[in-house]
Amino acid sequence: MARNQSFIREEVLSKALSAFWADGYEAKSIDQLVKATDLNRSSIYNSFGDKHQLLLETLEYYIREVATPTLMKFLASDKPPLDRIRNMLLDYPATLASFPGARSCFVLNCASELANHDDGVKEMINKGTSGTLSAIAGVIKQGQENHEIRNDQSSDLLATFVMMMLNSILNAYSIEDGELTDHKQLVDLVMTNLT
Repeated sequence: MARNQSFIREEVLSKALSAFWADGYEAKSIDQLVKATDLNRSSIYNSFGDKHQLLLETLEYYIREVATPTLMKFLASDKPPLDRIRNMLLDYPATLASFPGARSCFVLNCASELANHDDGVKEMINKGTSGTLSAIAGVIKQGQENHEIRNDQSSDLLATFVMMMLNSILNAYSIEDGELTDHKQLVDLVMTNLT
C-alpha cells in the first residue's frame, strides 16, 4: 500500500529542516540533502524542483509547523498579557533549541544568510513575521486595555520592539550555545519598557 504523499512530503520537509537548520542553505549540497531526506536526487527534483524550492517549502513548513505553534503556546495561554510575553521571551529560545539540528531560529538563519539577495526567502520571512507581529500586538493590545501595558505607544510599535528583542535574544542564545548569562535580566529590561 502506497503511503500518503502529503505525509511523505511533511516527513521530507522535517528532515530537510534539520539539515538546513544545522548548516545553512549554502553549505548543503544536493548530495547531502539526498542523504538527509532519504530521497534520491530525481525525487528531490521531481517533488520540489530544485534545492532553492526545497528551502522555500522547508521555510514555510518551519513557520507553519514549528515557529507559529511554538510561539502560540506562549501567546495564546490564559495567563495575563505581560506573563505571556515574559514567558515567550524567557522560554522560546530553549524550546527552539530542543528541535533536531536547531541553531537559533530558522527564520533568523535564513534572513541572515539569504534575505538580502533572495526575494523568495525575503517574501516568506515577511509573511511569517507579519503573523507573529500581529499575534504579539494582539496580546499587547489586551494588556493595554487592562492597563497592564503602557498606552503611550501603539500596540504595533510595542510588538515590533518585543519582536526585535526576541530576535536579539535568539541570536545571542545561539552564539552563547544556549547559555545566555544575562537572559533573565534582558527580559526584565524589555518588560520594564512595556509598563
